[in-house]
This record gives sequence, structure tokens and C-alpha cells, in this order.
Amino acid sequence: TIVSTILSNVVANRIQSSGSVPSDLDISDIRILASTLLKLLYGNQKFRGSKGLMAKDAPSSQSIVEGKHIFVSMGKRGVLWCCPQSAVSAEDRIALNALKAENVVISGDEDHPTLTAHIPADIVTVDQMKYGTNGAGDAFCAGVIFGLLRDSATTSSSQRTSMSCKYSPNYSNVKMGLQNSRNWIMRK
Repeated sequence: TIVSTILSNVVANRIQSSGSVPSDLDISDIRILASTLLKLLYGNQKFRGSKGLMAKDAPSSQSIVEGKHIFVSMGKRGVLWCCPQSAVSAEDRIALNALKAENVVISGDEDHPTLTAHIPADIVTVDQMKYGTNGAGDAFCAGVIFGLLRDSATTSSSQRTSMSCKYSPNYSNVKMGLQNSRNWIMRK
């Protein structure tokens, strides 16, 4: 209800200032909402190294994916990836730096820096669409999960023991998700 109230206020303010209903939320609004949601998900927990946020005295998690990441589907505009800055690897930072400067934003305070990255989708023209976009978001999620599983399979068995090796979504997983979504839209 908090998010819907904020969105309603944003839309109402835009209608008052422009006199018409905005077609899309501005990406800065989406960044603010995603960053706020990430902070709410972590509560009072602290960032800790490249492993993401964990409570200081929390027992080790049985989850194979470390930390919390938020992906906001923005339709034809792509996806917004929001995560703790510490969860982004050096390789991902290089790939993200290749995007336009305004696509990647670091926000928050020194203890909780948050990264939001707008990763644009490849353009699909109307004549390339076979059945529409219904299911493209599910295809995106499947692509990201497949990328995580592929990354875990490429880690040698000597580097991991059962549930001891943690994985975070990375830039290539997000791109794989977007490509899978594009393939879904263009399926024959």
C-alpha cells in the first residue's frame, strides 16, 4: 500500500503540473522506489563485503543466492537492477561503465551504498513480434535464473561444497534475461 500511495501521489503531481496523464514513470522515480524497497527488505542489517547485506549475528543462510537484488521490468525500456553496491563484481563494474553515465547511479549513505543500473532492452519492432509481449517478464526471470545456475555449474567441485558457495546475479545474467525475453517476444 505504501508503494501504491507513493505512485498515486507522483501521478497526481504530474497531472497537476502538465495537465495530462503521464505515459511512463520517470526512471528517477523508479530508482527511488527500488532503492527504498531494497532498504526495507534489509531492515536494520548492515552491508558486509561482496556477499551483500547480512545481520551481524545472523545464522548462515541455506540460500544459494547471496544478498537481495531487485529487478524492475520497465517494458520496452528494459530493466532496472537494484542491489547493494558491494554485490557488484569488478567485471560487472567494467560492463556497467560501458553503459551511458546516467544509466548507473550509486545512492544511499556511506554504510549502505545502493547501485541502480538501467539496462536497456534491445528494440523489437512490431513486425518482429509474433504473439505479443505476454510472458516476456517470466522469460526475463527464467533467463536470469538460468544464468545463475550456469554460473554455479561452471564453478569446479573443488571450489564449492554443498551450499557453501554463494552466487549473486551479475550483469551477464541480466543481459541473458533480457535476451531470453526478446526471444520470447520474437518466438515463431
